[in-house]
Amino acid sequence: RHTRLKKLRISLIGYKTKTIDVESHYNGIIILEEEAQVLQEVTIKGHKPIYQTRDGILNCQIKGSILSNIGTASDVLKQLPFITTKKNTIEVFGKGKPLIYINNRQIRNKHELEQLKSEQIKDIELIMNPGSQYDSEANAVIKITTLRPISNGIGGSLSLEGIQKNEMTYNSLLDLTYKSGKWDVFFMTYYDKEKWDQEQNDKTSFQHKTASYKVKNEGGIMFQYKLLELSAGFNYTINEHKSFGAKYIYSKDFPVPASVICSNQLYKENDYSTFHSSNHIQQGSYSHYINTYYRNEFENKNSFNLDGTFVSKENIINTTAWN
Repeated sequence: RHTRLKKLRISLIGYKTKTIDVESHYNGIIILEEEAQVLQEVTIKGHKPIYQTRDGILNCQIKGSILSNIGTASDVLKQLPFITTKKNTIEVFGKGKPLIYINNRQIRNKHELEQLKSEQIKDIELIMNPGSQYDSEANAVIKITTLRPISNGIGGSLSLEGIQKNEMTYNSLLDLTYKSGKWDVFFMTYYDKEKWDQEQNDKTSFQHKTASYKVKNEGGIMFQYKLLELSAGFNYTINEHKSFGAKYIYSKDFPVPASVICSNQLYKENDYSTFHSSNHIQQGSYSHYINTYYRNEFENKNSFNLDGTFVSKENIINTTAWN
């Protein structure tokens, strides 16, 4: 039994669907009507690479990237290629400890990296083979360029951070900037407080001549840390190639008490003796830091840079120990 085809339906992308009556209208020729689609809006997105390498310099574009919201400048550096962190010290792989500049001003206080927020950074350059314009002992240089305020006026930020451990630790940062024309004037205050306790239990065994000894120490360590930093300064931008500025930092590390208290037991064969030891330490410091700089970049890519720094620092250490 055969079923006779009566209707034929044809559809094709870009054309209107057509249904024809095969019995009465089909003559072997099928003509489809074009169907145009009008798009009201088209959005094309592209992503610029974060890292670019040119003439041995790795340029990292921080503005507009995911790294701009990561935290501080120190946090950003930890995420960059060839950069490692050892005991909270920034190092470049195979090069050791680099010189670090913020807006062409060499920094000598690691707290400046903690005080600079990632959203304030425009880009970072990692120079693996520094030229003669840098210290002859510099094996690598990191240059951080910050974003300038867009409009004149005063702006600032206040950040507070607290962490609850066995004791509450916290830090606060107040950053104020005033821009007028080519002038940038800034003021910053930073306070950091930490306190922690640690239990310590040690056991030691040794042999002396024919006698066996065991030493057992049980005690605790209490550590405190308080830091206050005040800084102020200015930058004057003559043009995009010339600028100069100065910065003053007063830093005070408060001499808060710390202690190590232990109960010690000495075992010799079946005999033992007990004694107590206690160490109390107060260690602090204060310093004055003044830095000035001048930068001039020429059209032939050469540059002339001056950097002057004065540092005055005094340490305070008081130690008391008894057994």
